[in-house]
Amino acid sequence: MRTRSVTASDIRQWWPIPGLTDHKYTRGVLGVVTGSPTFPGAGVLGVGAALACGPGMVRYLGQSPLVMQRFPEVVCVAGQVQAWLVGSGLDPQQSDFSVVYQAIESGLPIVIDAGALGLTCDKQFSPTTVLTPHPGELTELLGRRGYSVNRGEVEAQLYRYTSLASQETGAVVVTTSAHDVVATPDGTIYQQTGATPWRATAGAGDVYAGILGALLAIWQADGQRKVDVGWLAACAAFLHARAANLAARADHGVGYPIKASNISDALGQTIWQVLNP
Repeated sequence: MRTRSVTASDIRQWWPIPGLTDHKYTRGVLGVVTGSPTFPGAGVLGVGAALACGPGMVRYLGQSPLVMQRFPEVVCVAGQVQAWLVGSGLDPQQSDFSVVYQAIESGLPIVIDAGALGLTCDKQFSPTTVLTPHPGELTELLGRRGYSVNRGEVEAQLYRYTSLASQETGAVVVTTSAHDVVATPDGTIYQQTGATPWRATAGAGDVYAGILGALLAIWQADGQRKVDVGWLAACAAFLHARAANLAARADHGVGYPIKASNISDALGQTIWQVLNP
């Protein structure tokens, strides 16, 4: 199967550099519904990653008690948004999903992660929707659509089953594993490799979702020019892997252990390296 990859040079050519007349709305506003009292850290990780990528504003409409304490920059009032991130750290038993449903029905670009993936089992989406399952969640998603497959089979044929999920849902599907696989409904496959195995840690997926949410908001504010959502998902995977490598110092020997927040913290320097080679 032929695959594509996004490179630092590709990202540098696309990235919208703010001008003197730009303001917070022209730079992209991301609405975020993540985190919960049960899983408050997911909200912190996703919002931190999104802010590090430079949208004009993040509106946080989730229920994590930690987000506002950690990030006074966020706005916790409903209003204009240009893309959504939903699902990370939501509790199916306790979270209020009303804003999640509104976000999904809004027609805006959206990342649907983790706790909101269960809402996708019988829906068809546009190609500006991104689903971000890990292999276990991908197995469950396919099972709900009538495919009898186990996690071992999915992990052994990640490209095939990620592509199948994209065809079935109409959405871009990203399966995060040792290599990140992005499949689009038109059959395009992106493979992003090179991430340190130290990246495999709890919360790393929440960071990835935050990166992608921010890129969707920036892209939407920029008029959806030059690239599509599958490309953006691969771009987010590139930045996620590069930030993990920087945090673990994996480009200099075997590196060392990191936590998910280290990946988020390394994003600013990672983007600086990409934009200023």
